[in-house]
Amino acid sequence: MSHSKNLVLAIGFMLLFIPSASISSQTFEEIVFGVIPPEDLALTQLESDTSADAYVLHDQVNHEIYKHNFSFRKRTIVHRRLKLFQASSFERSDVEIGYFTETEKVKGLKAAIYLPSGEIIDLDRRDFIREEEDDDFSVVKFTFPQVTEGAVIEYQYEVESESIIQTDKYYFQEDIPVRRAVYDAYIEGANTYVAVSNCIAEMCVNHNINTSEADSIRRARNRDPGSLYRFELCDLPALDPEPYVDNLTDYLPYAFIQLDRYLDYSSMEWKDYLGTWNSAADRMIQHENIGERFLDQRQLNRLSDKLPALIGETEFKKAQHALNLINGNIEWNGEYSFLADEQLKDLWEKGSANSGAINMMLLVILKDHDIEAKPVLTGLRNYGRPIMDYPIIRQFQHLMVLANLDGVDYLLDANGYRSEVGLPREEALNEAAWVFDEDTNYWIDVEAPLVTDLYRVSGQLQADGYCQFHIQNQSKQYIASNAYEDLMDENDVVEGPVIDALLKKYPDSELIERQYAAWTDPTKPFNLNLDVRAQIGQPLDDFLYTQLVLIDVFTSDLVDDDERLFPIDFTFPFKQIYIAEFDLPEGYTVDEMPESSRVRSPDGSINVQFMMAHNEAENKISVNLTVRVAASMYPANQYGILREIFQRVIDIQDSMVVLKRIN
Repeated sequence: MSHSKNLVLAIGFMLLFIPSASISSQTFEEIVFGVIPPEDLALTQLESDTSADAYVLHDQVNHEIYKHNFSFRKRTIVHRRLKLFQASSFERSDVEIGYFTETEKVKGLKAAIYLPSGEIIDLDRRDFIREEEDDDFSVVKFTFPQVTEGAVIEYQYEVESESIIQTDKYYFQEDIPVRRAVYDAYIEGANTYVAVSNCIAEMCVNHNINTSEADSIRRARNRDPGSLYRFELCDLPALDPEPYVDNLTDYLPYAFIQLDRYLDYSSMEWKDYLGTWNSAADRMIQHENIGERFLDQRQLNRLSDKLPALIGETEFKKAQHALNLINGNIEWNGEYSFLADEQLKDLWEKGSANSGAINMMLLVILKDHDIEAKPVLTGLRNYGRPIMDYPIIRQFQHLMVLANLDGVDYLLDANGYRSEVGLPREEALNEAAWVFDEDTNYWIDVEAPLVTDLYRVSGQLQADGYCQFHIQNQSKQYIASNAYEDLMDENDVVEGPVIDALLKKYPDSELIERQYAAWTDPTKPFNLNLDVRAQIGQPLDDFLYTQLVLIDVFTSDLVDDDERLFPIDFTFPFKQIYIAEFDLPEGYTVDEMPESSRVRSPDGSINVQFMMAHNEAENKISVNLTVRVAASMYPANQYGILREIFQRVIDIQDSMVVLKRIN
């Protein structure tokens, strides 16, 4: 799978993708809190999107990193102004501002609502409620009063923080249209930062930040010379979610700054924070909660003493035994991390650890048996694509293992439940991962194997359209794991894997019996058997109309749009096989049924085979639908071609068989 390097420095910008954003130059007057232009107050709807229930008139985040004694602090000022068109937008008048209790302070709060009548209601100190959610995190809450259609709400606040390493990633686009969104950061002193973004600075404004303007801002603030980064976008359409997109934020325009180099006032020496990937690897190896955990030989000996020898004729089989050993003894505590806060031997005795610590134990076991293995850092899917241009360690949330088994590299990811050699957990399928050890570091692709899901159905169709049928579902890998976990967590006996899919298509489906055995070997399929009764046909006069593809591959929303803005993300490649045989009601024969067909995508990665046949002698219909999707992601520009294939599969799923009474 190819990578998308979605980074842009403040110098040398590249536009990757901003959906429908205007890049025409516009002039904006200075936005002053409390000064609402009459035309904004009179606005009743947005011409470019009459369905929008609200409109962001202005959203701005200003960061300032400034000297404080012999260190630095960060001040962030947020200013937001919102137009409410319809009652459905009123929930946006409930505002929550979260912050870390020990390291951040929220102050300078002010908020006001401007009614269409011209009345202005300012919120006062009593309206701002502070609550502690836990020991580390607090929230400021407030609600605008007398919210009505046509009102404008506005608020502003300031956050003081001790954290100067990185600003939060700012997203310019939202679920409603945005007229103007501004992100800027002023860095006082000589510390250097990199500005990371996937959009063009000053995209919609008719001026550029230049040295003279930056100097004037610095003089106005009476601060030492510094650096100013500014990104400003306008006329952004509402984000329109599309099906089969795992994380829309991957495709939104964003910006943030990251510390690169700083002056250590204690030693008066310049130090690299980002440095290079080589220096980042050195830091990881020397880190007390990473490298030292799996390189401290004394501690490793104590852990090894607790572990049995690995069984297997090959390194591959030994690695699978190691995964089974870890999963059988250590429970994942639900936390993702690449740090181990305790010694591995202590965590082994506790029987519970975070994701990274569990895989560190796996790394130790493999190395203890002379299997070449290296630690791998990766981000999770819902945190965005990997940034490979700069060694930003904060982008990682998880640690895995890359092992060379019998001459072939495999990713291993023990999850405290079930895992298989070469199968990262689903959340870690995030395109790429970073490998490091004492000698080298490099990026690798993170890809999943093609996963098979097989359904065998046999049923007796009745003249009233009802059918009692038996389904054998044989699934593997991610599908098997998800199904088994669903069954383990399921409290309602009428829900669960397979039956949920049937209920969506046939709402009156009745689960008669469900059988399965404990899934103890992740390298083997998980088998699930169900007996179900459902109305899959409709009688009309002398005819019976029925659908015989009971399990869908694609949902119809995949083909609803003529074009897509975002790639199609299936998470992992898959092959779904549906084989069925139905006995027809006595006295009926086939009048019409869909023709068999084969479809193939131009690149050959998607294959569809459909066959339906009528055995007149036994009065049975057999169905075989196989859909193979060999890639996990398809770019949006291929949608026009692939949409025809997806539509063909959906047509097959919905196709009618017409039976006719013959006596």
